[in-house]
Amino acid sequence: MKVQLDIHKDLIELCKVGNKKAQFRLYNLYAKAMYNICFRMMNNREESEDMLQEAFAETFQKLNTFRYESTFGAWIKRIVVNKCINQLKKKQVELEENIHDHREEEEYVGKDVLHGLSMGITFKFGKF
Repeated sequence: MKVQLDIHKDLIELCKVGNKKAQFRLYNLYAKAMYNICFRMMNNREESEDMLQEAFAETFQKLNTFRYESTFGAWIKRIVVNKCINQLKKKQVELEENIHDHREEEEYVGKDVLHGLSMGITFKFGKF
């Protein structure tokens, strides 16, 4: 006797054939729990909402690859976590690039300011 691994199998199968009502129902069943995961990882409401929407979009796009080897909840949770991790990595890279750009700008401005100061001193007092 095979135990049904996913209690929402009928709903998932309807979603696989594009039934919009089934997709909406499946979304409503999992959205709150998945949002909570997003929020714990992103620590920002707007980013959490974005990650949730992106994760569900990917979930419905890849639904035909779901093989019931785990529960649907575990499968979508993995998608959500991966989405958040990828976004956090992207933010880290952007932050590092911004820091690098800012440091280069500070070095350039710093040299420019020093040059301007030395020119002003030379103009006012003559070369020394």
